[in-house]
Amino acid sequence: MTAPSTTSLPVPSGPRNPPHSTPSAANPTSRFAHPSNWLDRFLVPPQTRQLELLDGPLPPRDALLANLRDLALVNRFAGGWAVAAWALERLVGSSSQRSFRVLDIGTGGADVPVALSQWARRRGLALQVDAIDLRHEVVDLARSLAADEPSVRVLQGDALDLGALPQRYDFVLSSLALHHFDPPDAVRFLQAAHARASIALVVNDLRRSRVAWYATRLVSRIFFESFEAKHDGPLSVLRAYTPREVAELARMAGLPGAEVHTRPPFRMCLIARA
Repeated sequence: MTAPSTTSLPVPSGPRNPPHSTPSAANPTSRFAHPSNWLDRFLVPPQTRQLELLDGPLPPRDALLANLRDLALVNRFAGGWAVAAWALERLVGSSSQRSFRVLDIGTGGADVPVALSQWARRRGLALQVDAIDLRHEVVDLARSLAADEPSVRVLQGDALDLGALPQRYDFVLSSLALHHFDPPDAVRFLQAAHARASIALVVNDLRRSRVAWYATRLVSRIFFESFEAKHDGPLSVLRAYTPREVAELARMAGLPGAEVHTRPPFRMCLIARA
């Protein structure tokens, strides 16, 4: 878990949007140009803005639960919570602080904060996590799924409106949420999330590539239970950003010193210190 990442991209310096501004149509965060290099065009498909099924009306409770379990499977075996743990380990380092307050945005079934809390205890750390999601149906299921982990509190909250939260947190985390935002909202999300972190913001998401799309399509057909996950899994890869695009989003959000790390198998991790 502590092995170095294969690639680390520093966020470029330059002009940025002021907080809560909306990029114009000419702004690079409104539409990223497809690579001009033929090899990059082959390896990286164009980004789609087609909505995932779960960005629309939610399915019945049983189908939604199956989808959350499929997402937990992905986070367990394909670099979900492990990427967040890798980032926290880098950030905590040799610090004498052993207890941390954490905000997890877009928590889904809350499997990532539960796994992180268990990981932290094994290392003599204590996490107190507020895990938020937008829809009450997801929040209700997440509360039941995380009921045995006393360090995780599941709340309803909007990733683009964190002002209702009563406090700042040591760490603000997000897993598999960034690709749900179009570029202007992605910039707003990064600004809002970073403002809530007193140590660092950690954003963990998919990396868009053809290999990732084919692999996700195969895995979803074989292992996923829910129709929604079978549909949304490959689409998530096509909605995802590349590391360079995320570095540009971070620049536009005004996150100085942020870094984007690639992590196996098809993940990337943005770390932006407060």
